[in-house]
Order: sequence, then C-alpha cells, then structure tokens
Amino acid sequence: MDALIDPEDLALALAETVYAAQNWRLMPASSQRGILEWIAEAKRPKTRADRVKRTGVLAAQGKKANLPEGRNTIFGAIGPKVAN
Repeated sequence: MDALIDPEDLALALAETVYAAQNWRLMPASSQRGILEWIAEAKRPKTRADRVKRTGVLAAQGKKANLPEGRNTIFGAIGPKVAN
C-alpha cells in the first residue's frame, strides 16, 4: 500500500457524506494508509463494505475509522459534529 490511491468504493462513500472527503484529506498520510490497509485486509465483501461505509460516516464526524474512541480525532476537521 505504497500509493495513497482511494479505491472507487471509498471515494464514493466519502462523496456521499457532507464533510467526509474534506476531513479525509486533512488526515496525515500515515492515517490514510492505515485505513486503506484495514479496508483492504477485509476477507469478505460485506466486511469491506462495512469498513468503507464506517470510514465515510466517521470521517464526516471528524474521526478516523480504524482507531478506538479517544485516539481517533482528525485534527483540524470540519463539520457540525466535530469536537477539536
């Protein structure tokens, strides 16, 4: 996972939710890479779809999808549910 290229399903999920794409771009490359690897490691299509959806929803809230609450804040995130 050297190149940070968003898979098509993730790009669609980020585009569907207000602020998600903007907040995704605010994440450091290492955080994006970790989430992309987490999505790619899904063994079942449903698991992958769930992870993609979770990534979009949480990005819109200013949170990273693959980290526990309290360690998942996207610093500088925008949107109505963001607590920076």
